[in-house]
Amino acid sequence: MPKNGQGNRGSNSGRGGGNQSRSNNPEGRNQYSGGMMNMVRERPIAAAATAAGAVAAGIFLWSKRSQITDQLNAISDQLGEWTDNMLPQGDDSRSQSAISEEAMTLRETGGKSKNEQIKTASPPEQ
Repeated sequence: MPKNGQGNRGSNSGRGGGNQSRSNNPEGRNQYSGGMMNMVRERPIAAAATAAGAVAAGIFLWSKRSQITDQLNAISDQLGEWTDNMLPQGDDSRSQSAISEEAMTLRETGGKSKNEQIKTASPPEQ
């Protein structure tokens, strides 16, 4: 520890004395202190061009929103069809609502499903 008891932080005892420390950044600015306002002050034309570009991009996308929506809907439909084609169909290619309706009817009546009737039916006599 130095003789003056201040340690070596913030003291200029080795540089000619005095209690003021010299800063390598006398204006106190760093890469985070400027922000957008300094760019606007220093480069107004570039800032105006950036703002105009953002507005133009927004207008362009707003004008294309219906086309984008239509394309997204078409892709969604294609994915649905692809998924339907990838699922195993089995012997019964009825819709889910038809299967549900049959299940409810069978539950109420206590009958057998169409698949069970086919499996348990006796082979035709020859």
